[in-house]
Amino acid sequence: MTGVRSGFKALAVGLCLLALQPAFAVDKKRSLDAKRWYTVAELKETLKRDYPSHYDRAFHKSVTWVFAEDGFFTPGSTRYIKLPLSKPIIESDNNWWRVADKGKDLDAEIDRRCVLALTRALGYMKDQASRELRWTDVKEGVIDGVRSGVLSTAPLDLTRRKDQKIGMIRPEGDFRLLCNVYKSTKKDPDLFFQYSVVLTATSVYGKLP
Repeated sequence: MTGVRSGFKALAVGLCLLALQPAFAVDKKRSLDAKRWYTVAELKETLKRDYPSHYDRAFHKSVTWVFAEDGFFTPGSTRYIKLPLSKPIIESDNNWWRVADKGKDLDAEIDRRCVLALTRALGYMKDQASRELRWTDVKEGVIDGVRSGVLSTAPLDLTRRKDQKIGMIRPEGDFRLLCNVYKSTKKDPDLFFQYSVVLTATSVYGKLP
């Protein structure tokens, strides 16, 4: 029975994913609305102030983030185990902005969606690093070479696939984390906003006891 239950569970998850995919499928009326960049300090401050329960999801004390633009991690004299992180993290969200919403703060809503999408993406990358280190005695890790990017098929197609090609985008200044904001007019005059976060990292270093 365990195998049957597992099969049903996998099927249910698969159906849920299929149900979510159409919203991000090919849409000829979708265009890039904005590229919202955040510094690490900005994201930390916003989470502490507005979403404290989400803070550890992205910035747990056991994890250090090293972004490619800041140079790659050098272990020095401390002993680390190094493992590759080859799987990109693709996180998304969406919301309708209807004519009836006129007068509400659209910019604040976009910012909220971006902050939470970035937080989830960092959390999933942290989970991926933890899985790589699960057979070790490591308690602290360094996620190295983190970069932000974009789906190569955007804005036409935002579907998440295992073989999805991505492009890296070089940040300016202190900005490190990118939220791609797309807008569709497929049900004009209402607007459909979609958010796409793409993160990659080269490796995770686990600090050996």
